[in-house]
Amino acid sequence: MYSMTLAMIRNEFRMLFNGLKRTVRTPSMLGFYSVTIVGSYALMRVIGGIVNLGPLTDSLLAFVTEYLPTQSLYLVFGALSAAAVAGGYVGRGPAAVLEAQDEHLLMPSPVLPHQVFLSRYVRRIVRKAVILSLGLFVLSPLARFGQALYSWVLVLVCLVLFLEFNYALGGISSQVRHRLSKRYSTPLRHSVVMLLVAPLVLLSSPDALSNVALQLIVPSNAVVSLLLVQLGMYGYMVGVPALMIFIVEVWVIGLLVLALLCDSHYYEVFSVALSNESSDAAFSRLFRGEVDFSRSRWNDPMLWIVLKDFWIRMRSPAQVWKYISVAVSTLSVAVLFTIQPAWLPPFTVPDTLRGSAVPAFLLMLLVLTQMASMTSMLSFVDEKDNVYLLKSAPFRNMDVVLAKYVGSLVEVSLSALPLYGFLLYFFRVSGSGILIFLGLPLLLVFCSVGVMVGAYVPVFTSNPREPPVPLAFSFPAINLVLGVFIALVSVVFADDPLIYLILPGVTTLIVGVFLLASVLALRSYM
Repeated sequence: MYSMTLAMIRNEFRMLFNGLKRTVRTPSMLGFYSVTIVGSYALMRVIGGIVNLGPLTDSLLAFVTEYLPTQSLYLVFGALSAAAVAGGYVGRGPAAVLEAQDEHLLMPSPVLPHQVFLSRYVRRIVRKAVILSLGLFVLSPLARFGQALYSWVLVLVCLVLFLEFNYALGGISSQVRHRLSKRYSTPLRHSVVMLLVAPLVLLSSPDALSNVALQLIVPSNAVVSLLLVQLGMYGYMVGVPALMIFIVEVWVIGLLVLALLCDSHYYEVFSVALSNESSDAAFSRLFRGEVDFSRSRWNDPMLWIVLKDFWIRMRSPAQVWKYISVAVSTLSVAVLFTIQPAWLPPFTVPDTLRGSAVPAFLLMLLVLTQMASMTSMLSFVDEKDNVYLLKSAPFRNMDVVLAKYVGSLVEVSLSALPLYGFLLYFFRVSGSGILIFLGLPLLLVFCSVGVMVGAYVPVFTSNPREPPVPLAFSFPAINLVLGVFIALVSVVFADDPLIYLILPGVTTLIVGVFLLASVLALRSYM
C-alpha cells in the first residue's frame, strides 16, 4: 500500500515534468509564458522605479496599529476557518481535486481512494508552490524600493498552509455530512455544522485569547500571532520558528485525517457532481430550433443569448463572488475618493521621473484592461461542445457574435471599472483624469479581439473546451499592438479637435473588423 502511494505520487511528478518539457519544447507556449513572466517583471520594475512604497507601508502599519484591534484579527481568521467548515459541509470536499478522466482511469484501477486523493493533492500543492514562487519573483523588484519582501516569504508560505488547512477542515466537514446522511434522514442532522463551527469562533474570542496556550494550539490564532510578530506589533514569548513549525504540523495532520476519511463514497460524490455538470447539455435542445420566441418576452435572439449566458454563468459560485467583489471594490473606490484617508495617500511620483509617469500610466492602463478582458476569450469556449449546436441554431451568425460581444463587454466593464478607479486614485499623474477615458476604446477593442479568438477555437481544434496555445498567445499580443496604436493615435492628435472623430472612427473600424472575422469563423464550423 505504501509503495503504491509513492508510485502514484511519482506519476504525478512525472506528469508535471512532462508538462514542463512540453512547454519548453513548444515555441508558442514557451513564448507565451516568457512574455507574460518577463513582461510582469518589467512592469514591476517600472512601478518600483517610479513609486516609493516605503511611505505606503509605513502608513498602513500605523493605521493597523492605531485603528485595528488585534482581537479583530483573531476573530477574522477564526471566522475564515469557520467559513471553511460551513462551506465544506455543503460542498464536494476532497472530491474537488478529481478530474473528469479519473472516472475512467483511476476509479476502476486497484488503488484505494485515499491514495488517489493524496496523489492528486500533491500535484495541487506543487502547482501552488510554483505559482507562489513566480509571484514572488515578479514582485521582487519592489523589495528594492520599499520594505523588503523576502522577510515575508516564510510568512506567505504559512498563510498558504493555513488556507490549505482550512481546505482540509472543509473536506472533513464534508465527510461528516456524508456519513451522517447514511445513518440518519432527519433534517436535525444538519445542526452538527453548528457544533463544528462554534468552537472555531469561540476559541478566537477575546476571552479565550487570555489563555496563552490557546494562542498556540488553535491554528488561526497562531497565524495571527505570526503576522503580529512580523509586523513588530506584538512581543510574543514564543519565537517565529516555533509558530511556523506548528502551522506546518497542523496542516500535515489535517491532510492525513482527511485522507483517512476518504472511502468509496469519495468516488460517488465526484460522479454525482460530474453528472450535474453534464446537465448543461439540457440546453442543447434550445439550440436545435425548439425555441418558440412567440411565447417569450424576449423577441430579440441576441438578447435571448445574452440572458442565457448570464444565467448559465450564475450557476457557478465563482460568478456570484465575482459580482460581490466588484460591488465591494466599487464601494471602496467611492469611499477613497470621498474620504481620501490620510493613512492611504496616493503614490508620489518623484520629480526626476515625471517625464516617464504618463507612459507608465498608459502602460498600467493597458495591462489592467488586458487582465479584465481575459474572460472575453472564453465567450465561445464556455459553450464547450454546445458551440456546434449554437452554430446550427435558428440564429443569424451576426446575432450570435453580437450577443457574445455585448455579454463579454458588460462582464469585462464590470471587472475593469474598479481597477480603473484604483489606478486613478493611487497613480495620479498630469492629465490622468483624461487619460483614464482611453479605457473605453481599449475595452471595446480588446473584447472584440477576445470574441474573435474564442470564435476561432472550434475552427482550429476538435476540442472546443480548451483553446490552442497559439490562439491564447495571440490574444495578449494583438491587444498589446492595438493598445499601443490607440495610445499613439491619442498622443499624436491630442491637441487636434479631430481627435473626437478620429478615435471613435478608428475604434469602430477595429471592432467591426474583428467582429466580421468572428462571423467568418462561425461560417467555418464543420
